[in-house]
Amino acid sequence: MSADRRRRRAAAAAVVLVVLLLRPRAAAALNLTNNRPIVQESLASGEAVQGSIDVANHGPDPMRVRVYLQDWRYTPAGVGEKEFAPPQTLPRSAAGWISVFPTTLELPPRGRGSVEYVVRVPKDQPLDGGYYAVLFLESVIGEQPPGEAGERSAKVQFAARLGSLFMIDVNGTVKRQARLLSPSITPPGPSSPLAIRAQFANDGNTALRCDGFFHLMGAGDLIAARGQLPARYVWPGDRVPVAAEWAGALAPGSYTTVLTYDCGGELVVTEEAELVVR
Repeated sequence: MSADRRRRRAAAAAVVLVVLLLRPRAAAALNLTNNRPIVQESLASGEAVQGSIDVANHGPDPMRVRVYLQDWRYTPAGVGEKEFAPPQTLPRSAAGWISVFPTTLELPPRGRGSVEYVVRVPKDQPLDGGYYAVLFLESVIGEQPPGEAGERSAKVQFAARLGSLFMIDVNGTVKRQARLLSPSITPPGPSSPLAIRAQFANDGNTALRCDGFFHLMGAGDLIAARGQLPARYVWPGDRVPVAAEWAGALAPGSYTTVLTYDCGGELVVTEEAELVVR
């Protein structure tokens, strides 16, 4: 097959996907919503649970929706962005545990439908911690017609998708552990803010979402400054950067900087670092 023919075939098969989990503004173009963007389950090995996800078409036209599963994980940036992969290819995939029906929805204008799911945790595998999958709802939202006569081009379909994240913990095996590593505090200068740098390490076996804050204690344990640390979304085993700034002035002296992340439940991660302002 010639290279030119391969290019024409590739063009004819091209589909542009707008991933709504990463690009929420595209939801308006899709006119599709679901009632369970996150499905959390806690199950014992060998246990099963069933449920449903309601889907609504808010547009004036009928909509054909494809339903399928993929893997997902937080990216190492730690800011909540996600990466996706074919089912059962990423570590901690739960895609093989989930059955869905139907795999295609035909939604009338302003109509509704539902997707039924069953989660079955294997009982004959060594399992520990959290496992993850995403159920995608995908629909074509537009087409680009072929080029003018004589041009070698093909019609391109534009599709959009939104998803429900499945987060499944295996009962009795979850370890929620984390640390703040290598905290570094740079004092404020005449034209620069106080700068905080550290690493957040997820030492456990389940994904974490943690909200952070800091405060500086000066003489007499009085609080001299306080502020927010960026929320961190951290996959098991990952280390992600932490960076924050505080635009204020500090009097010369010694300070203790206390960095804190609240990860929900009983997991609160705290680290201290000394700061001298001259």
